Amino acid sequence: MSARWLSRLLVASGLLVVGFTSESRAEDEAVSAPRVNTQNSAAGAEVVLNQVDTSAYPKVSIFATVLRGGVPVDKLTATDFRVREDEVDQEPLTVTPKLASLNAVVTVDTSGSIKKALPDVQLAASGFIDNLNTEDKFTVIGFAREVKVLSSSGDKLQAKSAIAATNARGDTALYDAVYESVARLKDVKGRKAVILLSDGVDDNGEGKQLSKHSLDEGLELAKQVNVPVYTVGLGSEIDESVLKKVAEVTGGRFYLAPKSTDLKQLYDNIGKQLMGQYSIEYTSNLPADGTVHRVKLSQGSAFGSKEYVSPKSTTTVATTSTEEIQKTTVVTKVANLPPGLHVWAIPAEGGQPTQVDRFQVFSDGSQFEQPKAVASSDYNVTKWSTPLAPGKYSVQVKKGQHVMNSKVEVPEGGGVQHVINLNIGVLQVIAKMNEGGERVKVTKFFVRFPTGEHPDQNFDTEYNAETWSTIVPAGKVRVFAVRDAAETSKEIEIVAGKTQQEVLIFGAGVVNAIATLTTGGERMRAEKFWISTIDSGFGDAKQIAVEYNADTWKQSVPQGKYRLFAKIGAAQASKEIEVQSGGVQNEAIVMNAGILELIATEKTGGTRVKVDEMYLKEKGNNFDEPKILDRDYSTDRYSRVVPVGDFVAGVKIKGSNREVPIHIEAGKKLQQEIVLGGE
Repeated sequence: MSARWLSRLLVASGLLVVGFTSESRAEDEAVSAPRVNTQNSAAGAEVVLNQVDTSAYPKVSIFATVLRGGVPVDKLTATDFRVREDEVDQEPLTVTPKLASLNAVVTVDTSGSIKKALPDVQLAASGFIDNLNTEDKFTVIGFAREVKVLSSSGDKLQAKSAIAATNARGDTALYDAVYESVARLKDVKGRKAVILLSDGVDDNGEGKQLSKHSLDEGLELAKQVNVPVYTVGLGSEIDESVLKKVAEVTGGRFYLAPKSTDLKQLYDNIGKQLMGQYSIEYTSNLPADGTVHRVKLSQGSAFGSKEYVSPKSTTTVATTSTEEIQKTTVVTKVANLPPGLHVWAIPAEGGQPTQVDRFQVFSDGSQFEQPKAVASSDYNVTKWSTPLAPGKYSVQVKKGQHVMNSKVEVPEGGGVQHVINLNIGVLQVIAKMNEGGERVKVTKFFVRFPTGEHPDQNFDTEYNAETWSTIVPAGKVRVFAVRDAAETSKEIEIVAGKTQQEVLIFGAGVVNAIATLTTGGERMRAEKFWISTIDSGFGDAKQIAVEYNADTWKQSVPQGKYRLFAKIGAAQASKEIEVQSGGVQNEAIVMNAGILELIATEKTGGTRVKVDEMYLKEKGNNFDEPKILDRDYSTDRYSRVVPVGDFVAGVKIKGSNREVPIHIEAGKKLQQEIVLGGE
């Protein structure tokens, strides 16, 4: 990230990501009791429901922290909590107040944007590792333009040495770091979390996104992996909306660190909060059908809530009649074959064996044991045979995002022929801006099932593509395309064994926006562009697209009327636009502003002096207190774009203020000196 960007963003920034998993817990610490509705165990507390773990469904584990004044509340038992699942009370509850070993992923931002803050970031990361218990496991990752593993040995001294050796250089692949850190927890069961420290800007040095992954991809993966993300904003000019969104969507918390020296204490506090989590367990009565449910955890008058998706069971019943192969999902035939299982899959009734990603066989399990994988095929196979001891098994086949499970029984001394009808079709999709237009590259394609078990869950997704081909179960689906702020969808019927081609029409246009100080002036780099719907007079305007730190902005927008905004420094301007379907509009937003350069000196024409604060405020009148429009801290030079008009520029040092009136003219630069030592 260039120095020019740093002057408008943060003095420094960094990233620390920590993931946790609970592998075991002491049985003598678990307390099980009937439901007692107490209201005063921790008066004035805050309930943070971080995670709902369904890996042992129907047993559900909630990981949560109860805070009072930011400090974890301890010694709570099952009688102090109330759990409601889809508005139904759950009993009995089992509460574990202290959780066992952690699995940590510590990810440190080593980009140039944190150069000044790097020593404090290193101190905070090393301190966090020092506070881990001896049985805890951890990996250290660093990222700038790329994401790299710095240490995976689990040795604290080696990990801290790797952190101390990091240098701050290069641009910031923030979204890739988030995605990769979450992905490392994909196969981890139990308690886990991500803690992210950043200025919220993914940047290639030119104000554009560097990462291959988008923020939405990281959030989608975090929801799939069920990882709460704690976000920490470093500095005074962070993009709180992004960091708060990440925390809120995933069940984490947002924290603000105004100075890098705050990081050590802040991460010590976060570590204490995570160590102070409770595990609240109950057994759900809801079926394992892949549907969305909401859990509400209450402690006294405080509560937190979070959605989860119950695991989906797709087990089907086998038949022993080969004559029914055209009518059933699974056909099992005991044949004169070598002992074991001989399995393949067909895409539709009467179809030929099709290549699948993988076959797996699991033990059938019991009331007391979870199913275990006993055999697996190679990847990309059409038919597969494997020896199996006589007994009952579950067979799983995966093709694309489609997964099917079925039951099979292997007899004594004989082989079993097992044919699975996947009942799938192929969907091929392109998108156009308007009827008759050329196909366009979209931000995202995805498919949902409009009704049934999970209507709000994406079945499959493809990013940044012109065409998309995917395998989809037969039946009604809704296919979507997203391009910037424009979205379109259509409901279609997938026929098993067939390939279906679909064209999605956006009904949208493209807006190319720039910002200038004056009409016909040179374009300026805007801190923020955004587009909103038109306010009807009832305050219902809604922001539909935003871009930060850009000198041009290209955005696809649905046809209609909007208001286009730009912000540079202390100046903000807007204009109403009308977007036509299939059209490309070049729009210039005139800021009607000039540039103010403010310095403080000890005497007229003297050396610049670093002051506590430089600011710009309204001229004011006899009735209202003048409003401060913009400010910068601990600096010897203040440079901002300022709207045309009369203002007051001021500096503050050692508790004293000195102010001068100024007048800003459109397109012109005003250099203003404030003398501290006298007139």
